[in-house]
Amino acid sequence: MQAWIEAQQERSQINKERFEKFKSNLFWFGRWFSCGRSSIFFYIVGMSIFAMLGFLGGINTPSSIACKKVKSACHFMRLDKTQVVLPHQAKQLIEEYEKSKFKPRRYRRK
Repeated sequence: MQAWIEAQQERSQINKERFEKFKSNLFWFGRWFSCGRSSIFFYIVGMSIFAMLGFLGGINTPSSIACKKVKSACHFMRLDKTQVVLPHQAKQLIEEYEKSKFKPRRYRRK
């Protein structure tokens, strides 16, 4: 029984030392992160990551999008490339729309 109590106390002492070491490392990292070049570096990296995610979301959110070229960034970053409208396709789509706009609609009676 005495050995078990001593083992518990020893384990408790080791846990306290680990916690103090963790606190010390955490404060060191906080000081390092909040001063000088490291904070500027993390700020720039974080802002560029969020800007890229926003750009990707903006390109992929609409159901269809017009791109200037096949090798453009908007075509490359688009996940569903079947919904990309290229300049040579735009004329065809407008013609089809104009034809369907003036086509008489037939309604079925029930």
